[in-house]
Amino acid sequence: MAVKEIGWQLSKLGSKTCLVDADTYGPSLDQELGLEPNQNGLLELCRSIERKNALIQTHFDLLPEVSENLSLVAGLPRISRWTDLRVSTLRELWRKSRETFDVVIADVGAVLELDHSLMHETSLPRRHAASLTALEAAAVTFICARADSVGITRLVRGYLEFHELFANSEVHVLLWGVVNDAQSKDVRAAVSRHTGIESIFETSYDFEVTRKALQHGSFVSKLDSKNVIAKEFEAIATMLSKKLEQQNKTPLQLKPKRRLLKRAA
Repeated sequence: MAVKEIGWQLSKLGSKTCLVDADTYGPSLDQELGLEPNQNGLLELCRSIERKNALIQTHFDLLPEVSENLSLVAGLPRISRWTDLRVSTLRELWRKSRETFDVVIADVGAVLELDHSLMHETSLPRRHAASLTALEAAAVTFICARADSVGITRLVRGYLEFHELFANSEVHVLLWGVVNDAQSKDVRAAVSRHTGIESIFETSYDFEVTRKALQHGSFVSKLDSKNVIAKEFEAIATMLSKKLEQQNKTPLQLKPKRRLLKRAA
């Protein structure tokens, strides 16, 4: 949900935005948005790059428009096709997409595995290549987790194991399912204490409005702009939009403060 809602809000602020479904375990953005299978998905764009096709820009121009200023690169047509993705090709895809759009938002899989030796073998397929190269290229990363004991534990363990992936990225945490101030205080303290990340956003969870958005292939923010979820994602998008403006004005990028990394007990 976060990818869709942030993308929608950024597009409404005037940023030319592209959503990329880089989840090789369960790609679903096109289905969630009610779009028909398209010939310009992740696999097709990568193939065009490998063929050194001069029409790659045309492929970007022909991406399905979800709404004004918002395009989508659909995920793999079948998850078994991850073997067709190469590290070097994906790196080129992220580079070209950044040249085409103001903002590129990649939805990556929740399952990661890092093998440094294989990352240098750029001609070989890798199960997590789409996710890893997206994180490698990212200027900003949002780590999303449920605001409960299971979600926080997974977030902390995952971050401690893969924190080197975010060395060049501005890292934020997005916790969903926060129901009251007491829970908010507890989960924020836990995340900050164990990861050192202090930039933490929250969003509530409204089953009915989320279900309605899925049924209509739309966005919570579009169906009900006054909903608390819409307001929360609007705040995130506004923050990102301001950072984009700063980035365009100066090469210096501000990063949120992060305390010395502490290992969870």
